[in-house]
Amino acid sequence: MKSLEMKIPPLLLLGLFMVLAGLVAVFSPSAGQHLFADSAQNAGALVLAGVGVYFALQGVRQFKKANTTINPIHAEKASALVTTGVYSRTRNPMYLGFVLVLAAWCLALGVMQSLWVLPVFALYLNELQIKPEERILRSKYPREFSDYCSQVGRWWS
Repeated sequence: MKSLEMKIPPLLLLGLFMVLAGLVAVFSPSAGQHLFADSAQNAGALVLAGVGVYFALQGVRQFKKANTTINPIHAEKASALVTTGVYSRTRNPMYLGFVLVLAAWCLALGVMQSLWVLPVFALYLNELQIKPEERILRSKYPREFSDYCSQVGRWWS
């Protein structure tokens, strides 16, 4: 699996998982049956998507403010360890945002079977993107990153 580490840009991965969830929904035996009333389903999806986009954009904003790379494929180019703003609550606001956007999409699809893509997506991010990034940050900022990890959770504190 090491050969897949940090190879697929997470935003592209999100798009692929959204397509996968859509295919699951279309080919599901329960396609056309909604989880909730359409209005509640759509409202919930919009709220989840909005929160997800907010977290992702706040993460990007903090990186730009710290003048460090936002390219997740080249984490070794990080020029700063960002621990303020949204990063004081989660070590991965962009990835948390992506998970919430995918959850919103699954909710909007309205097919229960599409939800299985969420844990697969989160597991992929955790194992093949986040952990390798954290190894790089731990080597670049050993004490600071260790202190940060003890104070802030990977997904939420």
